[in-house]
This record gives sequence, C-alpha cells and structure tokens, in this order.
Amino acid sequence: MLTTVRNIISQMTANGDTFSFECGLKGYLNLLADEMAFPAVLFDFNSTLGFDPKESGFIGENGNIVLYFLYKSELEWTPTEQNDNCIVPTVAAIRQFISLCKDSDDIDEIIVNNDGVLHFNLLDECASGIQLTFKITKNVNKSVCI
Repeated sequence: MLTTVRNIISQMTANGDTFSFECGLKGYLNLLADEMAFPAVLFDFNSTLGFDPKESGFIGENGNIVLYFLYKSELEWTPTEQNDNCIVPTVAAIRQFISLCKDSDDIDEIIVNNDGVLHFNLLDECASGIQLTFKITKNVNKSVCI
C-alpha cells in the first residue's frame, strides 16, 4: 500500500509544485521536519492494511490510510495568511491526489472520509495543511497458490 501511495504522490504537480514523501509515526516525522522539503505528504504509520480473500482465489488488499498534505508555514502568519499560503494549495493537491488515485490502474476504489482535519503549525518546523483519511482498495488480479 505504501508503494502505491508513494507512486501516486510522485506524479503530483498541483500548484506547479512537486511533493516530497515521508512515512512513519508522527513523532518520528516530527524529528525529520527540519530536514524535510516542503510541500510534503506524510504517510502516518497508524494507517491500517486489510486483506480480502475472494472465492476466485484472489486475495484483495485494502487500506485505511492517513496522509498529511503540508506546506511550510510561519508562526507569525495570520489565519488569512495560513489559509492563502497553505490550506488553499493543499486543497488543490488533495483534489489532484484523489483524481490520480481514480485514474490509477493499481487502485480499484478510493473512498474518502469527508472530514479533512486542518492543521496549523503542526511540526517543529512549522507546516500547515490538511490531514486526509481515506480507504483504497488495490486492483489485485493475482491468484494465490498454496
């Protein structure tokens, strides 16, 4: 699942930006923040993976994924500056991410939780954006022999 998400992120060019990608638990990601290139997408290891055996012999894969789409921010920015410089571009990035998932041959379905969580000055390095929670089902067409 991680590789699938990483491949989608590598295709993103929303707002004329390319996005760095990091993964781990939130505390570990916070340690990386001062070396991280922004904008960034962070894959939270609190995400879960599932397997769905089919009668046909295929074993489907799905995941409940938590991603943080973040732009560099500043502590002294007003709420309007946070919105204009981080939230608005993040919304465009998330829309592109969802579109790329829908167009991907590797993904059968994406179901997005409608409640994106806004974050302001999230990491020690000050990054603001949106936490997106969604479920993807991979397009797995390989049978398993036992």
